[in-house]
Amino acid sequence: MTQVQEQKQFFADFGKKINDTVESIELASIQTDKGTYDALGLNLPAGRIELWGLIVFCTQKIYFYVSPAENYMTTMMRQATHEKAPEEQFISVSSLEEFKTTIPPRKWYSFLFNESKYRIDASFRHDGITRYFSFSTHKPAFEIQQMVQAYQK
Repeated sequence: MTQVQEQKQFFADFGKKINDTVESIELASIQTDKGTYDALGLNLPAGRIELWGLIVFCTQKIYFYVSPAENYMTTMMRQATHEKAPEEQFISVSSLEEFKTTIPPRKWYSFLFNESKYRIDASFRHDGITRYFSFSTHKPAFEIQQMVQAYQK
């Protein structure tokens, strides 16, 4: 199966799961603290500091999707410790209460570190507490944030 066929298959399969039409995807990771991962309903595997996945733009909502894949070494370590295999995870990011995004302000030294060019900071409310996380993207953040803002209430 070619990459284009695999993408079309993912669009169709994911669209059926959420009863929506997938329009596009962007590779990204989420970085935050354990409490915010819990509030998001996402499980961060042991030893990881970020969760890689896809920002899935659909007709009605935006999702963050994490594939249940793992590499050979991780599989061996997991089996040796009798941990559960990774599971597919996804959340509706645009449905988070008071969901907002911003691009970090550029500093005079930003030319040394490109991180702010590819980072979107986000916040939402959960149980009366404002929680924060960041998306790291492969495309410039302002392009993706414009797409995200179209879904913000």
